[in-house]
Amino acid sequence: MSPVLPSLEFRLPIAPTPSFYHRIRFFCAALRRLGPGYADAPVQVTVGDRADMKKVGNENRWSENFPIQWHRVPDELCEKHGYFGTSDFRYFLPESKADLVILADADTAVVRPLGDALTWMLRDEASIAGHMAHGPPPVTVRARPEMKSADLWPYLFGEFSIPWPGQLSGYSMDREGRLPLVPAYYNLGFVVLNRTALALFRERIAEIRDHLNAIVVSEMRCQMAVTLLSYRHGMQRQNLSADFNAANDERHLAHNQVSLEDIRVIHYLRPSELDRESFLGPDQRDHFLRASLHNPVNRLLQDLAREIFAYGCESDDLAVSGKGDARS
Repeated sequence: MSPVLPSLEFRLPIAPTPSFYHRIRFFCAALRRLGPGYADAPVQVTVGDRADMKKVGNENRWSENFPIQWHRVPDELCEKHGYFGTSDFRYFLPESKADLVILADADTAVVRPLGDALTWMLRDEASIAGHMAHGPPPVTVRARPEMKSADLWPYLFGEFSIPWPGQLSGYSMDREGRLPLVPAYYNLGFVVLNRTALALFRERIAEIRDHLNAIVVSEMRCQMAVTLLSYRHGMQRQNLSADFNAANDERHLAHNQVSLEDIRVIHYLRPSELDRESFLGPDQRDHFLRASLHNPVNRLLQDLAREIFAYGCESDDLAVSGKGDARS
């Protein structure tokens, strides 16, 4: 008997700019290609920077054809926490009916079905899954500005009174193995929470965030908070392989032995062959579709874009294929 596959919901944070709108549109179109279970999965988008939601709606008429909702981040959250507040606001959206909520970045795309890798999360215990971050977070510890990165996680776990875990992992781009093993520290491009975990994040993230902000300065504060909250509350976890968060970085591919045929989620964060701010826009799209690319993940992204935009057609409408139930 085939396993019962979980229902999904995706939550992504953005600023109200055309570049982000293009990426969200691409994200939704990539899901639609995969048929039921993906095409009908809710996509919740938190929009920061004091967005004018009427303008957001007018500039994204295409979204009426997708199961997408736009949520304005409260002004006070934007003012106090900036883009970090836009990311955190995802935890405070109306309660989800989905089995699993996936926190994703706007520069990601689901290329292939996720399969049954996440069915273990259909449980009452709070559960989380993600792929290890590429390296240690750039951070300044206010009380100890000269602290070495190797000492960071023991220091933070001590500050939050969290027992040091027995099982540790390597960063996903520590190719030489020079860095110490660390607690599960996930790249926020693709992190999965079950309902119980999501409820804990909703209840506790502000406490973790404020304490963390008081002791460190880091652009990776949101990722760090996920680690600290998940361990503080004893969540069940799974370190996902790189095919669930495949960076367009050949070093990442090689170190994690990623096969292109296995990639499920692309994370196009590296700018060497494409500018994520513009390559999906009308001025640059055709250039991207025609470009000769070296990076294999970028070529896979290019193939996806060709399928979505029906390359060679004059219409600017997103092409969809409706391939049936592809969740398995």
